[in-house]
Amino acid sequence: MRTAVTREWDSFRQLLPAVDGQHWAEPTRLGEWTVHDLAAHAVWGISMEADALRRRGTTTGERARGSGPDPASGPDVVRAQLDAARDELVGELAGLTEGDLDVLAPLPYGDCRSPCSRRSWSWRPASTPRPGGRRRSRRGAPG
Repeated sequence: MRTAVTREWDSFRQLLPAVDGQHWAEPTRLGEWTVHDLAAHAVWGISMEADALRRRGTTTGERARGSGPDPASGPDVVRAQLDAARDELVGELAGLTEGDLDVLAPLPYGDCRSPCSRRSWSWRPASTPRPGGRRRSRRGAPG
């Protein structure tokens, strides 16, 4: 799981340098979300997953919270926060043992066993080519 999560977020992060400030405000295929909106949401989601893992097995009843960049943050700030959140999540994952996989983590929408990052798709602006020229289906599989 650690390898898969690391690989997925690294893949997402590697695409961001190709997006300059001009394209940061371009829409994605996710309704009215811009590239900035999606990247900022990824920061929030990754930091929330790390916080949930930190809180796993506690009895405080507090739910995990994520933190994201200020909406006015530029690409460099969001990229740096994405890197920091990814490192935090990878650090929490590194501390997991087999026994931890059955411990509930308190995510905002309910308790979950071993929270895991999901593949982000369809965020690229139209002017940014996909690696290898392949198109992906809505489920993230090559299509």
